[in-house]
Amino acid sequence: MPAKKAIGELNGWWALLLKISLAIFPVYCVFLTGWAVWVTSETFANQAFRLQGGRMTDVDGVKLEASLKTYFHATLQPLRAEIHGMPPQDWRDRILKMEENQDGIHVNQIKILMEIKSLRGTLERNAVTDMGDGAMVSVSSMTEHSKQ
Repeated sequence: MPAKKAIGELNGWWALLLKISLAIFPVYCVFLTGWAVWVTSETFANQAFRLQGGRMTDVDGVKLEASLKTYFHATLQPLRAEIHGMPPQDWRDRILKMEENQDGIHVNQIKILMEIKSLRGTLERNAVTDMGDGAMVSVSSMTEHSKQ
C-alpha cells in the first residue's frame, strides 16, 4: 500500500517549478515596478524638455549649415595648401635618389647572377672527373677526344 501523503503536499517536477516561480515572483515584481517608474519619469522629463521651446527651425538649420561650411572652408584651405606641399622638395629629391639607387642595385644583382651562371657553366665544362682507376681527366678533354 502506498505511503500516505499529507494534505496539501505537492510532489513532482511541476510542483518544483511552482515553488521556484513563487520564490522568484516577488523579485520580478520589484524589478518590474522599478523599471516602470523609471520609464514613466523619463517620459515626463523628455516632455518637459520639449515643452521648453526655443528649438531649431528649418531656416536655422540652413543658416547653421552655411556658417559651418564657410568656417570649415576657411579653416581647411590653409591645411590643404600645407598638405599639398608635403613632403618638402629635399625629401622628394632624396626619395627619388633612393629609388634610382634601388633600381641600380637591382640591375647589379641581375648582372651578378648572370655572371655566376656563366661561371657555373664554365666550371661544369672544365670539371675534373675521376675515371675510376685513379686517373683524373677533365670533362673538356674528354669531349675533345670524343669529337676526334
